[in-house]
Amino acid sequence: MMTGAEGGVYRILNSIVIAMSEEQARNTISSHVTDFWNSLTTDEQVKMPNTYIDLCGYMLPEDVIGRGSYHLAAFWNVLIEHSGMVKRYRNR
Repeated sequence: MMTGAEGGVYRILNSIVIAMSEEQARNTISSHVTDFWNSLTTDEQVKMPNTYIDLCGYMLPEDVIGRGSYHLAAFWNVLIEHSGMVKRYRNR
């Protein structure tokens, strides 16, 4: 039977806290992305994927950059995942 820091109730509670904080962070990021996106005009929304690649493309794999502009639906996910990409890039 596992107890203390190695498992048991502590491990379960720790897992729950981590999952809840990750979900809260994702919800907060999604809310900010929605607010930002809705503040743009349609023309700005269409130009945004290329602007993003110009500013942050160095964090993306070469094969993604080579494909050209993202479709707007896919770009929405890129915006939401941006902070995760930055974290992974820094941890290289």
